[in-house]
Amino acid sequence: QINGEPRQYINSCKYYEVEYINLSTNKTKDITTWEAEKNAVPLNLIDSDLFYVSILNINNEETTIFLKIHHLVSDAVSMMSLFTQICEYYNSLEKDQEINPGSLPSYLDFIDYEKELEKTSDFEDYKKYWNQKYKTIPEFIYLKNVPQKINTKSNRITFPLEEKMVNQINIYCKKTGITAFALFISVLSLYIHKFTAKNDLSIGTTILN
Repeated sequence: QINGEPRQYINSCKYYEVEYINLSTNKTKDITTWEAEKNAVPLNLIDSDLFYVSILNINNEETTIFLKIHHLVSDAVSMMSLFTQICEYYNSLEKDQEINPGSLPSYLDFIDYEKELEKTSDFEDYKKYWNQKYKTIPEFIYLKNVPQKINTKSNRITFPLEEKMVNQINIYCKKTGITAFALFISVLSLYIHKFTAKNDLSIGTTILN
């Protein structure tokens, strides 16, 4: 805190030593017990990494990665990106191929970009545009007749997709650099626009807070 105001600070980049734990020789503790005990220990919010990683050797045929990370420094998208990268590295090692990290996105780059942007004349133009964009609140749009009393009751309708289509969607998302959620919410937005002829849409979702 600075003068009683909470502030975010970013640690410098450093190598992290991953702990290796051999549970195959531990006769008194299985992986379920070990994970429960580790999850019960809270992460320190001040001057800590806000995550913990270890490699667990369960037996001669099973090894797993244990990752405990605070929501302050991660979300569903970053977790998915992390797991995808781990799987890609693992597959490369399994095929005896060289690991190519490539150019990975960094939140630090985004912060530097925003700092530089604030110094330009474009920033005021962007600010004016978005202030104007949110000057009015979008009207409620209904896809069917509903009672005047609005509540939060809802229901779920599930449409299972064939494996072939799921694979095609995943390939398309990976190729275009978007998530499946972004793709489906875009399709939904287009549908509502076509159905209602409205351009100013506001869609509430339960994903990513």
